Amino acid sequence: MKRSLMVMVVMTGLVLATTAHAETRVAVLELEAGPGAGVAAGRISKALRRQVANTSGLSLAAGKSLAEIKLIFGCTERPSRAYHRCLAKAGTSMKADKIIVGKVRHTASGYKVVMTLVDVSRPLRPQTVSGQIRRSGAKGSALRNHTRTWVARLFGRVHSGFLAVTCSTDGVKVSVGGNVLGTCSSSRTKITLSPGTHKVIFTKDGFQTASHVVSVSLGRTSRLNVNLEKRVVVRRLPPDGGNGDGTSDGVKPPPVEGKKKDSRLAWKVLFYTTLSTGVALLAGSIFTGLKVRSLEDEKDILILDLNNHGIYPGEENACRDEAGSKELADICNRGVNMARVTNIFIGVGAALLASSGLFLYLAYIAKGNTKERATTLTPSFDGPGNTRIMVTPQIYVRGGGLSATLRF
Repeated sequence: MKRSLMVMVVMTGLVLATTAHAETRVAVLELEAGPGAGVAAGRISKALRRQVANTSGLSLAAGKSLAEIKLIFGCTERPSRAYHRCLAKAGTSMKADKIIVGKVRHTASGYKVVMTLVDVSRPLRPQTVSGQIRRSGAKGSALRNHTRTWVARLFGRVHSGFLAVTCSTDGVKVSVGGNVLGTCSSSRTKITLSPGTHKVIFTKDGFQTASHVVSVSLGRTSRLNVNLEKRVVVRRLPPDGGNGDGTSDGVKPPPVEGKKKDSRLAWKVLFYTTLSTGVALLAGSIFTGLKVRSLEDEKDILILDLNNHGIYPGEENACRDEAGSKELADICNRGVNMARVTNIFIGVGAALLASSGLFLYLAYIAKGNTKERATTLTPSFDGPGNTRIMVTPQIYVRGGGLSATLRF
């Protein structure tokens, strides 16, 4: 009896020793927190410790804060090889096989988390993961999902997530990013996807295409139910009982009239052309007229200066006499030429504006077409007895008249 009891004790001890030896002791150091991220860093550190403790094959070793480890062991982040050796030395002192360190930084949309797993026996081969989480993701179930993903990625246990899909009909193609990943049916179908957000397309002949955006976490299974609706083809029939193509039996549709041409288009073009050109010429005449006035002022100043020096005592016919001054002669010639240009601008501009008035009448005001003779009106007057008098007005572009016809 005593021998059997001793054998059982030894066997139990060996099993416990083997189990303890098989587990990897992991020390999770308190994550370093940047400005405004202290509370989030504390929550993430506690969640990491709980996840390590609840993960099969891992056991939690006593850990300290990363700042305390740096202070005690003199670890500095640069150079990185010496830093990782220093962390391994700290992990040995804590009787840990691996050590997790990291930082939490506050960002505009939430927090950026960076974690590194250092193997005490091989410190120069660290594993690093990083992620961006929202403020709401730093607590509750969202934080538990994040820590589960981070630990799985650090230890290389899972590299993908899963999507369990149930469709309302069989034979539905499931596509992501243009690649068909499988078919969906009324029974649940499991599809492997990389972690992240995906747009999943469901297609089948005779049914409307459906699309859903799903979020897949590392090592987790997301579930989705898809209901596809049948595609309905609607054929519209004409209300008069036609054949559906715009015709009825034995009857052809009336020809479609083309767009009518504007018979007054030429007059409209002439109106706008003459109007704009005439306005431009009159505007130019204002400029040249001001230039002539400026030359007149220069001439008067020059003549006054010549008079003061006694070179040319008179003021009349200065341009003709030139007074022996080349400068005066140049001013006079320019003034004469500019005055001619001004007169030409005024004359041609006025003529064009007058023409534009005629073209305006022909383009927008005159009734009927613009041919030599317009449509004839036929009012009549019935005289007494057997005499019939027909009075017909005649309308022309250049005028009009009235004709009378006597019938017996």
